[in-house]
Amino acid sequence: MMNRQDILPLVELSLLIDRCAEYVYDRMAHVGQGEWVAFWSQMATDERDQIGHWRRSRAYAEGRQMEPIVFHNLRNTLEWTLQMTETLFDRWQITSSATDAFVLAYCLEAHALDPEFQEFLNCLDAPAHDSHVQHRRAHAQRLDQMIVSFDKSHQELQLCAGALRHLWRSSRILVELATIDAVTGLLNRRGFSNLVGQWLRFACEAGEGLGLMMVDIDDFRLFNETRGRLRGDEILGDLAQVLKKKCRSAEVTGRFGGDEFAIFFRRTNENDILANARVLQDAIQKETSFTVSIGAVHGLLGLATEPALNILIHNASQQLEQAKGSGQNGLAFDAEGLRP
Repeated sequence: MMNRQDILPLVELSLLIDRCAEYVYDRMAHVGQGEWVAFWSQMATDERDQIGHWRRSRAYAEGRQMEPIVFHNLRNTLEWTLQMTETLFDRWQITSSATDAFVLAYCLEAHALDPEFQEFLNCLDAPAHDSHVQHRRAHAQRLDQMIVSFDKSHQELQLCAGALRHLWRSSRILVELATIDAVTGLLNRRGFSNLVGQWLRFACEAGEGLGLMMVDIDDFRLFNETRGRLRGDEILGDLAQVLKKKCRSAEVTGRFGGDEFAIFFRRTNENDILANARVLQDAIQKETSFTVSIGAVHGLLGLATEPALNILIHNASQQLEQAKGSGQNGLAFDAEGLRP
């Protein structure tokens, strides 16, 4: 597992790459002519926006507890990008050719389409992760369109443009496979843990109350045994639809495994957690053919002495077991859910 000291070098490397890109694109705009000046100037402007993103991410990573995130090859990818950028920039300075300029730009942008890099973006910029991913996509599409319009007879450049499109589509699919549960469309355990882990930074900064619900379908094993696995999947999907309707934007919902679901709450208090749990149970009972048991906890992040998400999950799971022990549609709550 990675810790805060592991995350910071990734932020620094990403910041350095975008600084290099800004410098390179400014140089290209300076020596370009006609439409090339506007194009490379816009690419440099995009990079300045991205530099701002990394500076904000660095400030958060330096000043706050970071929950662990697992990455395997991302650091190698970023370091390789910097090494290749230096080599290709030296070549472009000698040739000043448009072809070499596009190859250099491709090198600077391709790492952003790596699935691990996209997940890294999502986790670091949790409150608005979609907006920054969309910004990156528009940036890559701008380069792709210019390459395509440059010289359709230049096979190497057309291959670069095709690779950009293919990488973007593939990376989006891979990120979804890694973080989204195929049956329910909710976050899976990995996606939930990574996203909530970074939300906790903002809860800490704002001194927010936070909470976690663990939701378990009553007698789900019996459904599977008597009605079959396909019907069991339909029930999981029915529950997911209710959760999607009832959960606010300040909440993160995921399938934690089997018939167990988790809901993370920001900006909440004890009364809200209990009220939401009861509303959720009532809605599920009215809109579906089953009931659920819920274990809920609430707490303040400052009371935690170890990673807060681990404490929340452990305590909420204990409450869930207590709720299930009281019969169907049970509810148990701990107001000191961040107590180790």
